[in-house]
Amino acid sequence: MESKLHAGRQDGLLTTGHQAEQEGGVVSSYRRVRIVVPDGLPPSLPPPHTGHKNLTKKVRSDREHAEWTARFLATIDEARGWTTIHRELAEINGLSIEQFIARGSIPVFGKLDRKMDEILGEPGWKKVTAEPVTFETIIDKWMDKTKNGKKKGPKAREDMERAVRRFTAWLKSKNLPHDDLTQVRFEHCRDYRDHLYTTDPNPDHLKTHSNNLAMLGALFSCAAKDRRLSANPFADLEWDRGRKNSRPDFTSEERRRILLLSRKADPAIKWGNWLAAFGGRQNEELADAHARDVVCLNGVWVIYIREENRAPGQYLKTLARTRMVPLHSAILDEGFLEYVKTVGDRPLFHHLKLDSYGRRSGAFTAIINEWLHETVRIRKTFYSHRHVVTSILRNTLEPDDRPAVDGDIRRYLLGHGKKDVHSGYGENWVKTLKAAIEIIPNPLQRLR
Repeated sequence: MESKLHAGRQDGLLTTGHQAEQEGGVVSSYRRVRIVVPDGLPPSLPPPHTGHKNLTKKVRSDREHAEWTARFLATIDEARGWTTIHRELAEINGLSIEQFIARGSIPVFGKLDRKMDEILGEPGWKKVTAEPVTFETIIDKWMDKTKNGKKKGPKAREDMERAVRRFTAWLKSKNLPHDDLTQVRFEHCRDYRDHLYTTDPNPDHLKTHSNNLAMLGALFSCAAKDRRLSANPFADLEWDRGRKNSRPDFTSEERRRILLLSRKADPAIKWGNWLAAFGGRQNEELADAHARDVVCLNGVWVIYIREENRAPGQYLKTLARTRMVPLHSAILDEGFLEYVKTVGDRPLFHHLKLDSYGRRSGAFTAIINEWLHETVRIRKTFYSHRHVVTSILRNTLEPDDRPAVDGDIRRYLLGHGKKDVHSGYGENWVKTLKAAIEIIPNPLQRLR
């Protein structure tokens, strides 16, 4: 049961709501304080409200209502740079706080403002960084910041530098400051976004534009968090994220044809398809895998996806991708261990050419996708293997309609990170993973 009543206050900033909710058979009422943050102020709100467009709180008494209303209004005042002294001076002069601030150019008010600035320091909303902040400096700081301990590689720097070059070239063409982040305003970011859409309106390129703007947003966010900027001008910018790439599953018949035809293909094509078809492993996880990563643990053969045996620059996408995935019986029956022996103490696909970043993933993905298109004659890509495995692990049910694979096990096998898994790599744990992998059907079995 729910009822709502809303009322406005203070220039439309404040909204209170009254509701009744059912809790354990008892109806309890409460009110909600909601204050709409004026345009332009969300990025300047202090934590934990930074970026919020509304300040809300559920309250159950008049005292709490008044308390939170005052607290939220003070938070907005802090973002504006308003102080108690500003309010008192406005009241003395018979003005609203907005009128007082607006008349700051009148000599008497200008003198009062300057005197208060001397005493209290300049309000945050007026402050500007004294020293220029160069893009190169912030790129260096952005590179040093890690997410979950994951360092950025040279490709990340190159992608960021490319996005910055395009942005600064546009700023320069408009006779705008182009070498100092503190001079960039929201309007510049908005106009640059519109420039991208206007000069290249191809719908297929929306994702590229989105990535470009996201990279710049990340750089300015890094500068703002490091207190090099008072606010991130990209924070409130909205743009079209583009349509997601469609990566449908392989059908059972397509899987059968891929596995059959790959038997006569290059080792990277054959074992890349087999390992992905029966484990959902990604291209970079396989492309630079080493023969030392194929190990037997408590009687179960696994491929240990890790960075330990990889060359510098051969990163995994996230830390969660480090995991041990049992080899499906179909892979073992096909002779994968024999192939590993022939490789020796080298990467599994050492014959593939390294790119400029020292990785094989580009060549690995290119030859497999080309083979899928030209030999198997399907338009789907290598990544569809991962979609198939995800669908199977997620949708296979026991006779009693319970999921055959627990969600934590599924996330671990696919490298999506673990939530409540604390079992480690003990004997039972590996056997549990092995049982889950064996759920993936072998489309060739019906031919035997």
